Amino acid sequence: MGLNFKNILLESIIDELDNLSRMDKAVLKFIHNSMSQEKFPHLVGNKSYDFDASDALRINDLINSFGLKDYDYAFKMWNFYKRFGNVLFDDEVFDDFSYKQEDYDDATKLIVAKYYIDNLVGREIYPGWTIEMMEDPIGMVEEDVMTFTVGNDKSEVIYLYLLDLNGKRLQGDIITHNVGLGAYFVEAGISKHNDVIDSIEIPNPLKERLIDLSDESLEKYFDFIIEQIQDEIEEWDEDILHYYKDWEPER
Repeated sequence: MGLNFKNILLESIIDELDNLSRMDKAVLKFIHNSMSQEKFPHLVGNKSYDFDASDALRINDLINSFGLKDYDYAFKMWNFYKRFGNVLFDDEVFDDFSYKQEDYDDATKLIVAKYYIDNLVGREIYPGWTIEMMEDPIGMVEEDVMTFTVGNDKSEVIYLYLLDLNGKRLQGDIITHNVGLGAYFVEAGISKHNDVIDSIEIPNPLKERLIDLSDESLEKYFDFIIEQIQDEIEEWDEDILHYYKDWEPER
C-alpha cells in the first residue's frame, strides 16, 4: 500500500494500518494535532500561563496527556512522526521506530529534564548533599537552564550543565552563598573568589551512555554525572565542614 501524505497525516489512514498498535495510532494522531496548536497552557507554581508552541511543550503535553512513563517510547514516536509525518507511508515504513543520537533535539532535552526531576531530585548523593530542582522540565528547556543542581545543608550549591547535544564537556561551578565562608576560603588561599569555590568540567557522557532514551540509558548517563559530582564534593566537603565547625562561630 502506498499513500502520499503531503502536508497532512490523515487520521483515517493511520486507523487502517495494522502494524501500529492502538496506542501508537493515538499517540501519532495526538502529535499531529499538536503541530497546529499555537499555545500550550503550562503551570508555573499555582498559576497557568499560555506559552508559545515549541517542540518541548508538545512532547511535554504528550507525556502528561497519556501519562507516559516510558520516555524512550515517547521519543521514538515523536521522532517517527518527524521523519514520516509528511511523506509516503506504507506498512513497511511503520515497522521502523528506530532513531540515532543525531536525531536528538529539544524533545530530547525535555525527556532528560523530566527524568531528572522524576528520578533524581531529592536524592542524597553524598552526606549532607542533595539533588535539587531549579525549574520544572519546561522551564529547564525553554529558559535554557538544563542544570544539575546539588546543595548541601548549609549554603553551598553545585551547578553543572547536564546535557550538551554537541558533545562538549559539561561545565559548572561550586558556589557558596555564605559571605563569611567565601572570604575565609580566599584568605586561606583555598579559592580565588568569594562566591565561586571552584569551577567544574567533566567529560560528556552523551555518546557512550545515552545511546537511547530508555530508563536504563538515562540511569547510566546520570550515574556517570553523579560520580563526577561526588568526586568534586569529596574534594571540598572537609574544608567546608571545617569552616562551619571551627571558624564560623568565631567570626
